[in-house]
Amino acid sequence: MFSHPKKTRIIIFRIEGGKIAEQWCEMSDLQVVQQLLGSEFLTAK
Repeated sequence: MFSHPKKTRIIIFRIEGGKIAEQWCEMSDLQVVQQLLGSEFLTAK
């Protein structure tokens, strides 16, 4: 059975005056690639 790759992300909002004043986002696509292709694919030779 196929296992879906795990994708992690963090989204932080700063609210000012009841509205979103700023947004920060961090996503890890490297983990998805490693899970799909294997970590040895990304290892320098």
